[in-house]
Amino acid sequence: MHQATNSKITIIGGGLAGLTLGIGLRQHAVDVALQEAGNLPRHRVCGEFICGKGAATLTAMGLESLMADAVVHNEVHWYHRNRKLFQQKLPSPAIGISRYLLDQRLADYFTRKGGQLHCHQRVSIDAAFTREEGSVFCNGRQRAAGKPRWLGMKLHLKSTPYPRENGLAVHLGDGCYVGLSAIENGQHNLCGLFRLRPGIEGGKLQRLMRYLEACGLYALRRIVEKSEPDESSFCAVSALDFSPPSLVPGRLTLGDQMGMIAPFTGNGMSIALESARMAVAPLVDYAYQRCSWGEATDTIQQHLSKRFSMRINVARWLHPLLLNSPSQAGLGYLGRWHLLPLNPLFKLTH
Repeated sequence: MHQATNSKITIIGGGLAGLTLGIGLRQHAVDVALQEAGNLPRHRVCGEFICGKGAATLTAMGLESLMADAVVHNEVHWYHRNRKLFQQKLPSPAIGISRYLLDQRLADYFTRKGGQLHCHQRVSIDAAFTREEGSVFCNGRQRAAGKPRWLGMKLHLKSTPYPRENGLAVHLGDGCYVGLSAIENGQHNLCGLFRLRPGIEGGKLQRLMRYLEACGLYALRRIVEKSEPDESSFCAVSALDFSPPSLVPGRLTLGDQMGMIAPFTGNGMSIALESARMAVAPLVDYAYQRCSWGEATDTIQQHLSKRFSMRINVARWLHPLLLNSPSQAGLGYLGRWHLLPLNPLFKLTH
């Protein structure tokens, strides 16, 4: 057993990266305080499936029981507007589970392990400068500079005519892509990224339906119309930024704060989990005075860059192709004739 330490770690942000890091540190008896600006749990704009190495990360940390009732997906079905393009067998299964449920279970586990969780504690970045050492920033995506260009929306459907056994569905539309996939308790998660369109307003569900129609996704709109929406799950976010993050020397950032991968990959949840686990060992060494803060952060940054730079850059290159109508049609043609290098692309972005 480690001896008690005075080098307390403060985690700013209670998303997947922050909670997973907190659990990993508590598993080594490190003194941890996690500060979250809002409530936990809460609904978030998210594809809500773990695709790639994320599930293995939770298992390696002894947290596989948190996914006991998750849905396993083995295929992705691609659609362009109202027509199916092709289907893709995933090289490894994706795990469907809502962020609300997973965040709740992670938060409960963290506090049971003795972690200090403080909700409604917003930390300004400027104020944090005075205590940078020992602070880890997991407070979500960086905001885009300038006028917002993108809108993300998420909604749970309690019942839907889309068959659960069909796995993941990705619908490409005019300036958007929308994912539909099964999660726990017989629900489906619908989450989309839309190019902002001036003049489209209305209430939560009404606005979503108008965007689906404006993007030409009439078949998907009809699925939503025939479903029972859980309006309490609706959430939206703008000012999304997929450009390289502005890194501050000496500041440790994880998850979306480190760098946001284009959402079509479904790898954002995995990156948050993986980045948190990679940071545990160096931060444990710092907490027990086996290395300096600078040495710990340098080690983590090197590991993060080695593991994620390729994924994020390839996804950033592919991102505009999935939002442009001519390239969407071209991808569909190549997919139908089995000319897309799907497995290599999957490996590069996961």
